[in-house]
Amino acid sequence: MTIRVLFPRTGRDNQIESEALGEGVTGEFCRGFDTVTEEQWRNCDGVVGGSVPPEVMDMLDNCRIFVKPGGGV
Repeated sequence: MTIRVLFPRTGRDNQIESEALGEGVTGEFCRGFDTVTEEQWRNCDGVVGGSVPPEVMDMLDNCRIFVKPGGGV
């Protein structure tokens, strides 16, 4: 089984995110929400990022999880 995780709003170096993905998980890294294609929205299993724009919510046919990245003490 392949799981497609969409990463809108990522920078140029996605090494940490890539290494965190497990076996069978594919990461799709995009520069921002506006660069995500309709096909990517419709086929992703999860989204890692901030608030998803309301206009794309109806396209999340397969999405089962939203994760907001963060760090702190």
